[in-house]
Amino acid sequence: MRRCGLFRLRSQRCTCLPGSPRLDWLTPSLTPLAAPGLAVLMFLASLFHIRRKEYQALAITLPLDALCVFVAYGRCQLMPL
Repeated sequence: MRRCGLFRLRSQRCTCLPGSPRLDWLTPSLTPLAAPGLAVLMFLASLFHIRRKEYQALAITLPLDALCVFVAYGRCQLMPL
C-alpha cells in the first residue's frame, strides 16, 4: 500500500502541480506516462472496492478514474508534448 501511495503522489505531481524551477524540464515529459498509470491505478481501486462491497467509495474512485482518462487522452492525443 505504501508503494501505491508513493506512486500516486509522484504521478499527481506530474499531472496537476506546477513544477519547481529545477524540474520544469522533467514534469511535462512525464505527464503522458503518469496519467494512464493513475487511470489504471484508479480502475484497480474501483475493482477492489467492488470486491469488498464498498459501493460508497465508487463515488470517489470512478470520477477520478474518468478524470485521469481524460487527462491521458488530452496529453497523448489532443496536445502531445
